[in-house]
Amino acid sequence: MTDKSQLASHQIPLKLDSVLQRVFASLFVFTLSYLAARLGGLLVFRPQMIWPLWPGCALLVAILLLTARRNWPFLLLAGLAGFALYDLREGLAVRSIALLLAGVLNSLAQNFVRRLLVAN
Repeated sequence: MTDKSQLASHQIPLKLDSVLQRVFASLFVFTLSYLAARLGGLLVFRPQMIWPLWPGCALLVAILLLTARRNWPFLLLAGLAGFALYDLREGLAVRSIALLLAGVLNSLAQNFVRRLLVAN
């Protein structure tokens, strides 16, 4: 017999079953990521200073942990798009943003290939 507390700990709080729910969740994550990046920008004292705790990343990880793994690609793209929009509005070069996004996509691709190889 399984204990109810064990079952409750494995349930996903946010279920995004329909396409419409995924679209709204992606728009929500995009907006929150942009606003969290703006908040992080306000916490930096000088433009040259690097802030070690970026609130947008913590928010994005928290949202990902509350959703099923199959929804992560949509939510990650929405979050990264929100961060990229903030960077563009702050005057960061498009080339720098492209390099940052390429690094993230490289990591995601490596994880995807690793999971395919392990599954077979």
